[in-house]
Amino acid sequence: MHLVKIVYIEDNISNMTLVRKIIDLVDSIEMVGASTGSEGIELVRSTLPDIVLLDINLPDMDGFSVLRTLKEDSSTERIPVVALTASATRAEVLEGRKLGFDRYLTKPFNIEEFLDLLSNLAPTAEQLKL
Repeated sequence: MHLVKIVYIEDNISNMTLVRKIIDLVDSIEMVGASTGSEGIELVRSTLPDIVLLDINLPDMDGFSVLRTLKEDSSTERIPVVALTASATRAEVLEGRKLGFDRYLTKPFNIEEFLDLLSNLAPTAEQLKL
């Protein structure tokens, strides 16, 4: 069984804890987190995860800038990036899709839909279930 590696870039501890609790229920997922955009970029570059979960509102740079940096780097450009955020105005969603988010999930999110999304984005993942 392939372990799906996820990097979650999120500055809100409650959101990070919630996603970690969901992911901890699934044996085939491993998640590491970063609380700033710059820390997250370095973590993605060093771990080369299967998926990046990315908040838009970060303390040092916004998620759009993080996404742009990841998509401009040949070592990280093909890693699927999912916006997982409360910032979901129509303009933000359109901007995110234009910049290259693979999906744009808004908080709060449906847990089964979240796991299905991860299954579909990680090329070697089996169907992820609780």
